[in-house]
Amino acid sequence: MAHLNSDAKKDGNIPAREPAAVILVIDDERAIRQSLQGFLEDCGYTVWCAENGKQGLSVLAEKSCDLILVDLRMPEMDGFELIERVKQIAPELPTVVISGTGVVRDAVSAIRKGAADYLMKPIEDLSVVQHIIERNLERVRLRRESQSHQEHLEEEVARRTEELSASNAKLRESESRYRLLAENATDVIWTMDLNGRFTYASPSVIDLLGYSPEERLQIPMGQLMTPGSREIIARRFSQELTLPVDQRSAKGTVEIQHVKKDGSLIDVELSMSWILDAQGETVGVQGITRDISARKQAAQEKQELAEQLRHAQKMESIGRLVGGIAHDINNFLIPIIGYADLMRADLASDDPQYLRLGEIEKAGGLARDLIAKLMAFSRKQVLDVQTADLVQTIQDFEKILRATLREDITVELRLPATPKYIKADVSQISQILMNLAVNAQDAMPQGGKLAIEIAEGISPADWVTLSFSDTGSGMEQELLANIFEPFFTTKEQGKGTGLGLSMVHGIVKQHGGNIEVASQIGKGTKFTIRFPRCREKEQAPPDAIAEKTVIAGRASILVVEDNELVREFVGTVLREQGYRVLEDGDAQHCLDEIGRIEEHIDLLLTDVVMGSVNGRELYQQLQESLPDLKVLYMSGYAADVIADRGVLDSRADFIPKPLTVESLTKKVREVLGQTESSAG
Repeated sequence: MAHLNSDAKKDGNIPAREPAAVILVIDDERAIRQSLQGFLEDCGYTVWCAENGKQGLSVLAEKSCDLILVDLRMPEMDGFELIERVKQIAPELPTVVISGTGVVRDAVSAIRKGAADYLMKPIEDLSVVQHIIERNLERVRLRRESQSHQEHLEEEVARRTEELSASNAKLRESESRYRLLAENATDVIWTMDLNGRFTYASPSVIDLLGYSPEERLQIPMGQLMTPGSREIIARRFSQELTLPVDQRSAKGTVEIQHVKKDGSLIDVELSMSWILDAQGETVGVQGITRDISARKQAAQEKQELAEQLRHAQKMESIGRLVGGIAHDINNFLIPIIGYADLMRADLASDDPQYLRLGEIEKAGGLARDLIAKLMAFSRKQVLDVQTADLVQTIQDFEKILRATLREDITVELRLPATPKYIKADVSQISQILMNLAVNAQDAMPQGGKLAIEIAEGISPADWVTLSFSDTGSGMEQELLANIFEPFFTTKEQGKGTGLGLSMVHGIVKQHGGNIEVASQIGKGTKFTIRFPRCREKEQAPPDAIAEKTVIAGRASILVVEDNELVREFVGTVLREQGYRVLEDGDAQHCLDEIGRIEEHIDLLLTDVVMGSVNGRELYQQLQESLPDLKVLYMSGYAADVIADRGVLDSRADFIPKPLTVESLTKKVREVLGQTESSAG
């Protein structure tokens, strides 16, 4: 099947705890329905199936079920509409949605409409399906038990009160039965007079608040609450007591915060009712206190996860936008910087035009550096990855770091004696260290300490953890959520681009790592970076030896680039170097015309991303008729020539954009196997 692994039911299959549970599977793909039905029946469930939401509602009208497993995208009636219809007819019936591959926003939308849980395709391990089903069935069971227990307790309290009012003769028996129930309940059952003094508290108060029942009887209710909670209860009581007895609410539930014996706070739910004497007069309050901290924490965690998801999606969208813009600007910078360089080469150094062209090159270089930062943030810069010892890298960079920072900044290295190997571009790791150091220095205008540490025995086995902390001014918590966003800065106008930490974030992510930040006002900031660990240092591959040497001036180069400005610049530079140059702006057209070219072609210089045929495919097809053809790829996207995670294929010759006259000619000579003197 395309989205389910049928072998999963053989591995890790756990018998269902409730064989009688009935599952309704709704999916328009027959293979998925059959796979789920077979797996769930093997687990002991009874399974009904439907092809779409409309048919599923028909099944639901005729047969009852305990849980619905539904695909979101279906004809006639999709999963979203089904969830809304089910909520109308069976609000307590849990619905678990199956969202399409990578479409997290569909799952989030379904949860907002009332779905209990979700699964993402492809489902590699069907035991996950059983786990989610079991979890939601357990939630329903616990909720029903909780509701039943709550109703039972309230009914018992009300019944005992009525018995006390009806007959003093049965007081002893009623009280005995009431205490038996209360003293074995996990919730705290209590009674209180109208002065706010407790007259009874069940033993479970010890677990809830830390007080013994005897201690709680000595403490007014108001002292066990936060000020806000006291106000809520006081307002509730005062409003009720102003009403005639027959108009007062028999029941009431409110959420407040209690103060425990150790001073900590706990979220509770109070279910209360009035105590009446034989004459029908209000003499006190009786109630049940339930710990809802776990429920509150779960709700908060759900909200935090949703916020993290929204932030991750926003950052990903910004990254794609920035990467695309940076790529296009790189193409514009190539002729600007390149032609200025060519023109300067024809002028004397004292020529005014020579100086003006130098300013153009300088401005272009600044723009190129800015684009490099944007590419780093969007994780599209080219990495020269090798196995590196992070400890040695930091030690080698220490002199540069100390020379860069002010004298009132103390740098403290806490590094292990053993190497810590990672796959990394050493220059980019140095960029991380420099950006974090400069950022820390700005946070310590009066001086301070900067600590760089690789702690032993703390990192998980597959990670190397680098911490970077300062004793600076720190940041407010609301700023931390935006700290890695591009152009976000807390510095004054003109004192920063807001790209430093964005670059750090992008470089870390492109290395397959993650970065976290913690900060407090007046207590400094700490960045924690984790890189995937390499077990052993790999030997660098031997330098490739050119099979033959092509003499400059006699070499033929085929340039394929769909950007006209870049293509014309490259052609101009290579011709001035003495090469014979053929140009084409379309890879498919080049393939169609290659048979008409009579002269031998020594090198293909091609962009990677182009129309229907990319640079790699172009080279592979040209090799069929030109087996000795060499290739040099060029691109502004690292992802274009990288297998999957931002690591350049070591077997491919590659030159990143923006190109310069020097970088282009040097790389071409290198690929053709020419020496400096042989290039014309």
